[in-house]
Amino acid sequence: RCGRVRLAVRERPDDVAGTGAEVWRASHLLLRYLCDERRCPGDAPLVGLRVVEVGAGVGLPGLACARLGADATLTDEARALGVTRENVEANFDLGCRAAELSWGGDVAHLLPPFDLVLGADVLYLPDLFPALVGSLAALVAPEGRCVLAWERRAPREA
Repeated sequence: RCGRVRLAVRERPDDVAGTGAEVWRASHLLLRYLCDERRCPGDAPLVGLRVVEVGAGVGLPGLACARLGADATLTDEARALGVTRENVEANFDLGCRAAELSWGGDVAHLLPPFDLVLGADVLYLPDLFPALVGSLAALVAPEGRCVLAWERRAPREA
């Protein structure tokens, strides 16, 4: 729960999904940013916007955007997509979906461009930065925004 946004969120950390099936602090930070009444006033301030979350895992920020009225797509690698789908199905019948995306891969199946591209804790492995940046650039609309939240936990991170 974050102000007016209430969600049923499941975590499923295991050897297959890895850390992508846990809610990290950066997801909570991004959630608070998205739920800020001053930034996004009203009951459904994101109606009409297309939002995609990369590396969604549990999908807390993307789910919140859908709850705030956006047409939201939550993406992750195949190994973590199970928990993403569980959370989408637990909260929505329409207006939110889960889809596979490996950074640097083809994004055409996601039907870009998106008004808002989100990522929480996606800056953990510098070797993946070029692929991540390529995906962000391919997903965001010319007048769109990318909003990333991150917490440094190791010196090798950004």
